[in-house]
Amino acid sequence: MLTEVLSVEGFRVRSAPNGALALGLIEQERPILVLLDRSMPVLGGSGFARALEAQRIALPLCAMSSTPDITAWAGEIGAGYILAKPFELDDLFAIVADAVRVAAGVESVAP
Repeated sequence: MLTEVLSVEGFRVRSAPNGALALGLIEQERPILVLLDRSMPVLGGSGFARALEAQRIALPLCAMSSTPDITAWAGEIGAGYILAKPFELDDLFAIVADAVRVAAGVESVAP
């Protein structure tokens, strides 16, 4: 669903059904932002973030979860953005747009 919604809004999106495959995609092409769910099959969000760190790959992360400790988890994995589920699509669009601006060298407007 997120892939379709973001694509319709004009963003280029690559998705993976699990964290392990997502790591493979990142090796092929570095994204502007990773929307990282805490609960993913094969390799969860925390394991994914640790794997990035071990490979010395620094990417902007958006922590996504419905758990009440999402802010703490985002801090643990170094996520600069947080989307607490359920979220409004406008919040998602604002985060992605901010990451695009930062990647283009424009100052972030994120809170």
